[in-house]
Amino acid sequence: MRRGHSSGFTLIELIVTLTVLVILGMIAVPSFRAMVEKGRLRGATDDVVNLLGVARAEAIKRQRSVAVALGGASTSDWCIGANRAPDPTAPTGTVSGLPTLGATACDCTTPTQCVLENQISVVKPPVVAGASAATINQITGSIIFNAQTGAMIPVTDPVAADASYVFRVGGLTLTSSSGLYSLQIKVSPLGQVVACVPAGGTFISGYQSC
Repeated sequence: MRRGHSSGFTLIELIVTLTVLVILGMIAVPSFRAMVEKGRLRGATDDVVNLLGVARAEAIKRQRSVAVALGGASTSDWCIGANRAPDPTAPTGTVSGLPTLGATACDCTTPTQCVLENQISVVKPPVVAGASAATINQITGSIIFNAQTGAMIPVTDPVAADASYVFRVGGLTLTSSSGLYSLQIKVSPLGQVVACVPAGGTFISGYQSC
């Protein structure tokens, strides 16, 4: 009489398999969390860089200065808005010699005040599970792109503690929710925007060191 052959797992084999799976999971989870955290930081940084780039392009295209201002309730509840100078209205019968109006900083907490090409132009940090995914190092300050060249309009007193000067020269630093990763956004005097990893910061693929 032939004996049957069992093809199932023994209890020891099952325990070993589960142990290996648990160990692999413990190794993979931190890497996955880091990837997600970096992704959210990248997203917030890219949104700000894109807003600044569009604002500069708008200033050159429309020949109107554009103001970009920071705002919000806190460094974790921030926003950035861009606002173009309005087109001057000619008096009745006047066709030339119109004055060039300057752009005024808008309040990004009221999005309808920040408009480019008839569209609301506001960036806010991504929010995940009720917690901000990227904090910013300051919530005040504004910069203006020149109407002809897109260059930065200089502040009147760069030595003073001027928020506009800090925004322009010192740059903005965005930090991930855990504080492990940071990216800095800088605007050059010519209006060029760059994102980089602050000195001493943890390497993030695709970004050079500042």
